Amino acid sequence: MDGWVKIYRSILTWEWYSDINVRVLFIHLLLKANHAPKRWQGIEIQAGQLVTSLSRLEHETGLSQKKIRNALKKLEKTGELGTQKGRAYTLITICNYARYQGDTAEEGTPKGTRGAHEGHTRGTQRATNKNDKNDKNDKNDKKNIPVAVCNEQAKKLNDWAVPFFHEKYLGQKSLEVFDKLTRIDGYQPEEIQKAIEWARADDFWSSNFLSPVKLRNKDKNGVKYIDVFLAKLFKNGTNRKYSQEGASWDELAEIVRKHSADLPSGC
Repeated sequence: MDGWVKIYRSILTWEWYSDINVRVLFIHLLLKANHAPKRWQGIEIQAGQLVTSLSRLEHETGLSQKKIRNALKKLEKTGELGTQKGRAYTLITICNYARYQGDTAEEGTPKGTRGAHEGHTRGTQRATNKNDKNDKNDKNDKKNIPVAVCNEQAKKLNDWAVPFFHEKYLGQKSLEVFDKLTRIDGYQPEEIQKAIEWARADDFWSSNFLSPVKLRNKDKNGVKYIDVFLAKLFKNGTNRKYSQEGASWDELAEIVRKHSADLPSGC
């Protein structure tokens, strides 16, 4: 396999860098992931994805399958990657691949400086000393460690939410929340949008729901606020002041279940 991948020196400050199993596996996946879309047995494998298995990864990395499973769980937990299991294979998606790897015209050939590095060094003067320049780039690249932006839906939702929240609440944390809501929790984008629209227009929640992060937080009954908002939206039909008593989980689940089937799929 020819070509290369970008690995910024700021990976030295990555939270998993000291975990040798996680570090070995993640760098291996970066090297093995598709740099361009390909088809495999009728499946479209996108850039940043690869089809593999535990036994294959065990053979390629020298790690035991138990260590690989644990490493994958850690990487999924912090949003570095996502997995989709088939009968005899696992499809792994490396989060934010396109943003910090950048586009390529062909394997091994860089196309500009897009990706995570773009923008961080814009406007800085050219250094006369290469090492000084690299040191500056290291500082600028600290934000480039892989983060939870695994799908386009999360990006679209974050852009869509601009009119509803102050800009200080829309950033990496909100992207991570939208990513987890769609990729892990299984909410449709339309459900998330309806929950936000309702809550931001409600008398009580307009001043108590200031950040998308709250959607995955839970109330005193252990119910995620997105479910609280959806249930109240579907139950009441119109916005009204929030009832402090709330609804039981069974009531919320039943209301959401009845109405979520009516929502179109896709973003």
